Amino acid sequence: PLTAPAAALPQGEAKAGPASSAGAPGALARTLEQQYVARLRSYLDTIKRYPTSRAARQEQPTGEPEVWFVLDRSGALVDAGIAQPSGSMILDQAALATVRRGEYPRFPPEVWAGSADHRFTVRLKFTLSADDTAASSP
Repeated sequence: PLTAPAAALPQGEAKAGPASSAGAPGALARTLEQQYVARLRSYLDTIKRYPTSRAARQEQPTGEPEVWFVLDRSGALVDAGIAQPSGSMILDQAALATVRRGEYPRFPPEVWAGSADHRFTVRLKFTLSADDTAASSP
């Protein structure tokens, strides 16, 4: 199974802690965990937005902040923070905002059995697109 927190992941990958031995058979639980994590990763990439503040337009930072967050079994966000800063406070804040505005699915009953919540870690890559640089021109 995937583990959290650990070394940084490639763009947008989320990690999850080990499955509990209680509950569903291990193979099914691991498969469902991986599917849930993949769903989170994909979702966060779709709601991630490059910051549009004046400072972001002037500095045009790029980077990959790593964010940790805890979801309860219903998918409600319990807590979040920066696991590994990007070197840009602007991007770190954008990554936290991404996680905080998310609406997450509930856990499948078979995963993380016996746990009321679970901690995830995701690295979000922020780069300038052609649209971002055009928008920052005078």
